[in-house]
Amino acid sequence: MPVVNKTSHIGIQRDSKDTTTSTIEENLKKARRTLYSLMHQGLRGENGLDPITSVSFLQTVLLPNGKNLDLITKQYKKIIKQILSLPVNVADPAIYIISGLLPAEAIIHKKALILFGSICRADCTATEWKIAERQLGIKTLKSNSWFIALKTIFFKYGIQDPYTSLFDKTITKMKWKHIINQKVNTYWTERIQQDTLMFSSLQYLGGMYRIGKCHPTATTCSANIRDISRIPIRLKILTGSYILQTKRAVFNNTNPDPTCMLCGKSDETLSHFLFVCTELDNIRMTLTREIIDVCSVLFAKYELNTNFDLLTILINPYYYCSQWNSENLISDIDQLLEPLCRCLCYNLHAKRYPSELLDIPTKSRTIRKLAN
Repeated sequence: MPVVNKTSHIGIQRDSKDTTTSTIEENLKKARRTLYSLMHQGLRGENGLDPITSVSFLQTVLLPNGKNLDLITKQYKKIIKQILSLPVNVADPAIYIISGLLPAEAIIHKKALILFGSICRADCTATEWKIAERQLGIKTLKSNSWFIALKTIFFKYGIQDPYTSLFDKTITKMKWKHIINQKVNTYWTERIQQDTLMFSSLQYLGGMYRIGKCHPTATTCSANIRDISRIPIRLKILTGSYILQTKRAVFNNTNPDPTCMLCGKSDETLSHFLFVCTELDNIRMTLTREIIDVCSVLFAKYELNTNFDLLTILINPYYYCSQWNSENLISDIDQLLEPLCRCLCYNLHAKRYPSELLDIPTKSRTIRKLAN
């Protein structure tokens, strides 16, 4: 018989060195295979499904489980960035704000807390309940027990002591889930919004983080493939990952010229690309006027007495919505303002790059007639 270091048994990789890591790596392989198997259905960054549908697929079939958070988190973030067509070096808070997803750590914590709630609601004679009582009552914080690890999760989210929760039979299943969702969502919302302030590339993203909902800039009012194809460029500009000459000059070892390659008059910054470059005036002029007119109407309608920056509105028209928290305002921006901003960004991008680079080659289809 062959001698092997690891083998599979009822879905678990038994390894002579590290069973946990081997099992997680195998689950990650399954997640990647599932992701690639859905590519031909449209689950890809560009020219496929819209981000909302792709994120739903991710939540349904692609989330791996396990204890090794480093491996899981790394693969989890990589998949989200691929779905949103964002580069791997984009700031992590951006992908959570845009997708409306929680980090993998938060999802695993939620599942662990919900499982503990099921143990608490069990009868006192149940084996699981007895084990929980013994572990929580005897083990110290240095123990490797699952219940002690769960205790640190309780402390992290400010939930009552797990030993006290074990004897509280008044908490129903729905009430427990409500408490868990509220505590975990509040913690990660505040943390991600604070982390966003640390990245200068996310200065236009704002703090509009709604768990369970994609950012409005990643949504479309219809399933139009033209609108969907414009979303990746929109998101790259929003997250500061759109490559301009000034960025190439900073991060490229060959020291390229930061001057705009279209007009050659000044450095190609984001404001220069969107508003100043004279070679793009023909594309910019009409749409910019429409954007200003729509902004004037919306601001007058909702009586928004605030100094607004046109560059911020063009990059993220929802930037100021968090101050008023008005769903009607967000809906009007979805219908009137965002399509104009998205169209302008994409048209400028199409002009900046050669048209032949933007054409997506399509395979010719040959129709064969069956012989009679």
